[in-house]
Amino acid sequence: MTVKFHENDFSYVEFVEELSKEGEVLPPLLDGTAAARVLASATGGTKWDSFYKRESDPYKPRRYLSAEFPELLVGLPSPAFLALPTWVQRSGAAGVLRTALGCPPPPLLFDVGCGYGSALVPLLKENPSLRAVACDLSPTAVAQLRAGLDTFDAARVRCRPWDITHGLPPEFAAAESERADVAILVFTLSAVDPAAHVRVLRTIKQALKPGSGVLCFRDRAEHDLTMRRSRNQRLGAATFVREDGTLAHYFTVEDLERLAAAAGLEVLEKPRYCTVKLHNRRKGTAMHRCFVHCVLRRPLADDEPGDPAAGRTRAAASVVGDGGGVVGSGGTSLQAASVAASSDAGSAVVQAGPLWAWRLSFAAAGIAVVAALLRPPVAAGDAGARRPLFFPAPSLGAPPAAWFAAAARTLGAGAGR
Repeated sequence: MTVKFHENDFSYVEFVEELSKEGEVLPPLLDGTAAARVLASATGGTKWDSFYKRESDPYKPRRYLSAEFPELLVGLPSPAFLALPTWVQRSGAAGVLRTALGCPPPPLLFDVGCGYGSALVPLLKENPSLRAVACDLSPTAVAQLRAGLDTFDAARVRCRPWDITHGLPPEFAAAESERADVAILVFTLSAVDPAAHVRVLRTIKQALKPGSGVLCFRDRAEHDLTMRRSRNQRLGAATFVREDGTLAHYFTVEDLERLAAAAGLEVLEKPRYCTVKLHNRRKGTAMHRCFVHCVLRRPLADDEPGDPAAGRTRAAASVVGDGGGVVGSGGTSLQAASVAASSDAGSAVVQAGPLWAWRLSFAAAGIAVVAALLRPPVAAGDAGARRPLFFPAPSLGAPPAAWFAAAARTLGAGAGR
């Protein structure tokens, strides 16, 4: 199944020109004292926690993110590993198999403003090697995220209630802490006091790997449907308070360019507008949604550019189902491209392991052979429809990881017949 991906349904510039001709009506600005009082209430954790207590499932899973941001596919395991049965990918031997099959190291994601996991959970399902640190202002949202993760995903995610305006969470606070390969800031900065925007970006920058760590940003743009419909308190030219008391700020591409420069982040993908036109068939009306999108990168140092090799060329993407991955305009699978630099299956050099690893590997090989022998007979009329199951035994001098990988491939082939 192929799903069409929308991001340029209409011209943002022409749309804004039409609005200016029609005369866009916005609420009046609050005065300084009242605005400061309302802002303090809107940016505290109480309003967002109340929101998540009321809304059991406020946002749909954002499965489009890996199409919007191919950077999120960093560290995707090799095709040979992804072809293994799910139970093998989730087993305790997954680390040994990743090494044997030439997979890149498991990447680390930093999800800022994770909520219930509408962005994080689909990414965990897409990449079985992905690890994550997630934080949100709402303890209720974080508790719900934890409760919704299965045992395998929960072991890969560290999440906590945290206000990103106060600095990095403990997972990144120490100088020797592991840095993230990629961070996502999706519909989160708009809920932060505009005076703290630069500080938040600088904080996230410190959590990224120097020279290669990227920040994927997406949020609401000025003149979005929700901004034009707002009849609530207006604190600034593009800053509003919603009916539920939470803050909503709307961005321009010029805002993002200015914020990136002030935070010391390199622009890997220039800020742009994404426009989506939705149709309400019952009312017969069109809804124009406007978003801003960009990809930023932490430089090697505050005064040095990042590694040019860490960049990438973006292509117009569409989501392809049935394991097809994300396909660019040139027909090349970005999912395959992310692992093209990894070694072919079996080519990795692995040192001989301890005795327990040998025993486990030979036991798995034995199970694979027995499973092949005990398969049910071919039904009448199906002769020749199934090839004999072959166990590609490595040489006796091969490391235990090679034996285990061969056994896993054999079991996977048998399960699919």
